[in-house]
Amino acid sequence: MAGVPGSLKILYLEDDPRDEELLRHVLGRHGMSFELRRVDRVEEFDRELQERPPDLVLADYHLRGFTAVPALERVRLADPELPFILLSGVIGEEEAVDFLRRGASDYILKDRPSRLLEAIRGAVKAAVDRRAAREALELNRQIVQSARVGITVYDRNLRYLVWNPAMEQMVGPKSADMVGKHPLDVLPALKDMGLYALMERALRGELVQADDVPFAAVGTGKPGWSSPRFGPLRDARGDIVGVIGIVKDVTERRLAEEELRRLNESLEIRVEERTAALRESEGRFRDFLENANDMVVFLTP
Repeated sequence: MAGVPGSLKILYLEDDPRDEELLRHVLGRHGMSFELRRVDRVEEFDRELQERPPDLVLADYHLRGFTAVPALERVRLADPELPFILLSGVIGEEEAVDFLRRGASDYILKDRPSRLLEAIRGAVKAAVDRRAAREALELNRQIVQSARVGITVYDRNLRYLVWNPAMEQMVGPKSADMVGKHPLDVLPALKDMGLYALMERALRGELVQADDVPFAAVGTGKPGWSSPRFGPLRDARGDIVGVIGIVKDVTERRLAEEELRRLNESLEIRVEERTAALRESEGRFRDFLENANDMVVFLTP
């Protein structure tokens, strides 16, 4: 079954053994490989969650001294992504809607078990997809946090979503002071520098590279140079949902270029001075020869 582990570990919160047998029959009839553990007390339920984490939780709504509501709360504390399906005999529509709103994956009436396999398939696959997405987001977060270049991400309204540590080190403000803010509210000079216009172009779908931009770190006033570029941020469907900016600190390169320029200028000046001195020396020597009364003879060995 797509999206379902090879052998599904199911924790079943149910106080009627007959319902357990019925469930085993329904799942087995459809060829599902599973390991089912039934509990009917909160202490057993908590222990199973901690010691033998399941792939799926099924729960009756009404039990002796216990309901599925606190069970769902315990599951969400233990694992926010764990599929939880309400399998109950009698439940009102308002109760069912409230249960889904609290985070349940689905609800199935016991007298309509035909939908159970479909519900399990959908709930487990959704959980697998959510975990994969969460892991991808965590990986992306680590990459952004450890990147040696500045990374900024903006939403559709060009408010900051991400301001990574490299930006903190380069420009000064902390992420907490930037996220949720509009660039012109915190760094109004971006407009005069032409960078805000580039962000707007990126939001329209362009990939734009700015010329090297001088900046002064907020707080310290330390000068530097950056090379920003902006591009559209797209979702899985390809729709533009914001802007991503990559900002490289090129201060060392600019300083090296400036030092090289100064050295070249100094060298050119020295060459010009040396050339002028040689020309002056040649001129004096030529005047000497032209004005000498006696013969001058140069002897070579």
